[in-house]
Amino acid sequence: MYFLNPKHIFILTTMKYLFTSFLFLTVCLPVLVAQTTISKEEIKAQLQANGINVPASELGKVTEAANNIATQKASSTAVLATEKAATDVSKSIDQKVQEGLQAGKTEKEAVVDAVQEIKKEEPIPPSAIYGHHLYRQRNITAISDGVNVRAPDSYILGTGDELSINVWGHAEYSGAFKINDEGYIKPDRMPRLYLKGLSYKQAKEKLNSLFRQSYNLTTSDLAVSLNYSRTITVNVVGEVMQPRSYTISAINTAVNALAAADGPTNIGSVRSIRVSSSGKPDRTLDLYKFLLNPLSSEDFFIGNNDYLFVPPIGKVIEVQGAVKRPFKYELLPSENLKSLLQWCGGINSNAYQGSVQIRRFENDQTKIININLADTDKNSGDFGLRDGDLIVVASIDGGFVESTKLVQIKGAVAKPNSYNLLLNEGLRTLIGKAGGLLANTYTGNLQVQRTENNEVRLYDISLKELDSLKADFPLKKGDIITIKTIDPDYFTNFGSIEGAVKL
Repeated sequence: MYFLNPKHIFILTTMKYLFTSFLFLTVCLPVLVAQTTISKEEIKAQLQANGINVPASELGKVTEAANNIATQKASSTAVLATEKAATDVSKSIDQKVQEGLQAGKTEKEAVVDAVQEIKKEEPIPPSAIYGHHLYRQRNITAISDGVNVRAPDSYILGTGDELSINVWGHAEYSGAFKINDEGYIKPDRMPRLYLKGLSYKQAKEKLNSLFRQSYNLTTSDLAVSLNYSRTITVNVVGEVMQPRSYTISAINTAVNALAAADGPTNIGSVRSIRVSSSGKPDRTLDLYKFLLNPLSSEDFFIGNNDYLFVPPIGKVIEVQGAVKRPFKYELLPSENLKSLLQWCGGINSNAYQGSVQIRRFENDQTKIININLADTDKNSGDFGLRDGDLIVVASIDGGFVESTKLVQIKGAVAKPNSYNLLLNEGLRTLIGKAGGLLANTYTGNLQVQRTENNEVRLYDISLKELDSLKADFPLKKGDIITIKTIDPDYFTNFGSIEGAVKL
């Protein structure tokens, strides 16, 4: 039976109240308070139903008092609920700590691992960035137990790795050897065999060559396997979910090691993950290249005390419509439209290539750019993309449906011009894009000129009503909006009168 010392109890108690505070402040209290807020109208109706009439001047005080009582009740309920949740978490941590101690872990290791296990049981928030899904869905995990692991040929052997060598057939031999601190193993009646730093494939070839000198392998078979993979400490820092040092099996690659920390945060890069090793040049892990070809050299093994650093994400581009995998993608500084189409799997067979639309935020306004993919391919060029761009590839379903409309605005606005609007955007949006109204704007009616069924129609819209109703006026492609200014001569035709007059 294991007992917790005061330091251990303090750690668990601290964890308990951290969970309590987090749950209360971020989940329970806002919900309960929102549910118990009572309006003046509700208070008034309830009082009148009971035959009580409260003066309007006092109704605010009554409402405030009622809400204070409701909030206090909700807060008390939230505290009780979160205290119970925190107690359950504390018991779960305590149980996992006891299991860790029984498994031979130190007290510190047992506590840290228990807390990490509890965190891993919590759902990871989803992300819209392609590449994050590998870790949010836990498709990739870190290997903590290095016993009886299947090592790939590229695995680099080191001190602590244990190899099993077996010969069977006409001759027989069996032995297990651990690579010592000096980097070698020594089978019986054989010279030292230095394996540290060799790949698993190179080690097998070297052992095969050595044993051929002592055994007739034409009538026997030789098998080499990795019984145990050494453990290493890797420091995962930067924009990751759980930054800290992890003790894992050396069989883990950089991709697996990142899973120990639950992967990048919502703003963590998936293209420029840096691995720093003492005395070696830094290496870069690009998850997109790994996903395109998992057997490529983009994934690599890491060493003891290496640092795996995830920087903030670079430029993010979203692609929608007729592409194989609509999503948000992180692009490197040198990558543009062609790279984006490569990462999203390319366009669909029914994609309309004649007019791919790019929505861009520029100079405090939305800009719509239309490009022809066929011309881009023909000229062997590329189209430069910026952070925040939205690419829309329309589809041909019996006809091409445009997603924007071109309208024109003239008159008393800061920047009269033609503007591309999204289909759901109306007059208010257009005035905003045009820089707003001028000081001498006539606030009566503005005019919308629209061509329908080969006829020109005029619509008069009241700016005052539009503003007071907080509504909008829908626009159509080709509309021309004219906003008048107040004629300066209007004021010059008036005189003035002073003295004993009523007005």
